[in-house]
Amino acid sequence: MRVHFISQWNSHVHSAAICVLAIACALFAGCSEHTEADASPYPIQMAGIVAARGPLYWVDDRRVIFVGYKGREKPSLSADRETISATLYLWDTESNEVNVYADEYKGGLCVFEGEVRYLARMERFEENGESMLRRTFIAGPVDAPAPEEIVTYFFHERQRIADEEAGYRPRSKVPRIGQCGAFMVRPESAQDEYVVALKEGFGYLVLGSVATGFDDKAPESYLVNGDARTPISFLGRISISGGMRYLPWANAYFTHARSYPLGEKWEASGCLEAYQFDMRGLLETTCIPSGPYSLNGGKLEVEKVKAGYIISSAQLTHEGMGSSGLYYIVRGEVLQIDNGYVYEINVSPSGCQVAFTTVKRRNAYTVPIRMDSQLAMIDLCIQGRIRNGRIENAEGVGR
Repeated sequence: MRVHFISQWNSHVHSAAICVLAIACALFAGCSEHTEADASPYPIQMAGIVAARGPLYWVDDRRVIFVGYKGREKPSLSADRETISATLYLWDTESNEVNVYADEYKGGLCVFEGEVRYLARMERFEENGESMLRRTFIAGPVDAPAPEEIVTYFFHERQRIADEEAGYRPRSKVPRIGQCGAFMVRPESAQDEYVVALKEGFGYLVLGSVATGFDDKAPESYLVNGDARTPISFLGRISISGGMRYLPWANAYFTHARSYPLGEKWEASGCLEAYQFDMRGLLETTCIPSGPYSLNGGKLEVEKVKAGYIISSAQLTHEGMGSSGLYYIVRGEVLQIDNGYVYEINVSPSGCQVAFTTVKRRNAYTVPIRMDSQLAMIDLCIQGRIRNGRIENAEGVGR
């Protein structure tokens, strides 16, 4: 399969002075745009700020919330971690402005349909001779979240005993996939089945029974929504926690075949089965072709976008970054959009924009440190050029 490399980093028509300027931008984020934007029909827009190797989410089709480092907003050659702290930022991709969203952040960032949830503080204290843990979450609409405190026993075993004494059953609640702390009460009829809880209105998936085990064979699967129980014919085991996504623009869910190691089986078969299903259980099956990303050996993510698929690859080899990059599969072609070490990606609600973190430095024997990661985005539904950090002269493609 031919792979077209269209990254803005490989144009041969710019002068040596422009190349030096591009290197300076990459190291010190002194520029808010790629100097070679005209080389790509899908220009990459840089936020000009360091992003952590943690979750990032589109709030809407304009804003991205992500984890960064207070005091180290620019790329640095230093791996000093004593003077930095995790901070949440909000990037407005239309104005290209980045502002602090929350100073206190301990982890667990999640955004779903405009609602945010994350852990802001943790405090250990003593009460009646017991070690307790108070966790403060911030949850609610992104523009007006509120604190939410959860107090538990500090030691997991002590909490388990307390749950048993209170009559709580560990399997009684099923987390809704991707939905920020939301749960579904497990139906009595599904106590011995693998259940995947979807958003309200979609019901839940039954992926075989606990008794059958969890292998690569296709289980007897159903979508249960109200009184309807619709068979779904997946060709094999599917990816759940790391690969199932709700697609707002299609009002459907996307997932793909589960196999480990993913790359080896993908390369051997030449095809990764991808699935899209709606609340009626209508299933669309497609094949994502193998490519240079298949034999990854590192972190690999597959996401559905409006007109095709996006694949991110973060791979390290003795020769460098190997097949690392951002790939766009559209109309039977594989386009390499970015050739950096792409670690995190997220697709906007419209299915058009993709936010991602990328590391440009290539060193065969040094793992890219977290202070190298820069936040970027690309709009796959328009073609144009980047000027002053914004896309202009744009032509709509597939909106």
